[in-house]
Amino acid sequence: MTNRPIVFLDTETNGLHADRRPWEIAWIRRDVDGTETERCIQIADVDNTNAELKGLQVGRFHERFRGGPKESWSLTVDMTLVPRDQRTLLLEVDAAIEVERATRDAIIVGAVPSFDTEVLAAMLRRHKLCPSWYYNLVDVETLAAGWLRAMPASAPIVKQKRTAQNSLVQLQGKKNRTYNDATSTMHERALVDQLVAEETENVDRIQQEFSAVLSPDCRSDDLSRACGVEPPTEDERHTALGDARWVKRWYDHIMGGAA
Repeated sequence: MTNRPIVFLDTETNGLHADRRPWEIAWIRRDVDGTETERCIQIADVDNTNAELKGLQVGRFHERFRGGPKESWSLTVDMTLVPRDQRTLLLEVDAAIEVERATRDAIIVGAVPSFDTEVLAAMLRRHKLCPSWYYNLVDVETLAAGWLRAMPASAPIVKQKRTAQNSLVQLQGKKNRTYNDATSTMHERALVDQLVAEETENVDRIQQEFSAVLSPDCRSDDLSRACGVEPPTEDERHTALGDARWVKRWYDHIMGGAA
């Protein structure tokens, strides 16, 4: 257990550029006592003046965005103000207040979390707030790569590697016994040679796959599956809440449960 809250965090933004703006923010805050609070909000008045179309397309902005200039009405019901913490659509100033409160003194866990904290820090600064999360961000992808290098028995790709290696050792033993048996035929020796060659290729292939998932340019989906954690579905992927839940599952799997 940690003596700080943990916040599993993700954002959807209007691009990859330095001045990008968040339009969807989700987090799962796990307090020190284990209590979890899940929150997903969209920014009604997001400024898309400098948006990148590709960035909007990745997060399916035009399909999923519920805000816009006229949506300030959704902040009230029958002209009665809805409490900020009960809304799913907020003005950016209110979103900044919610984010600052949820992340204060917390350990941020994400998939390349610096991408998210940079955009959120800028949002907080725009509204005269100070980012106050713990300085040491936890990147679940870096955590996963280190975990796999330790060869955990629960990782599917490690199981495959060990199974293939054990099979190869057994076949090599069979080959030695066959060659030492004076009664073995040329056909039996050729057959065992073929089996050893095929299993050697299989071991090499798995080793290449193992090396690939540890490379810096490995796709996060492939790295997650190698650890034994299924990525979000197509509908959940590149949604702030879907990706935040994925990060939480992945982190807990690596850490052996709630940390």
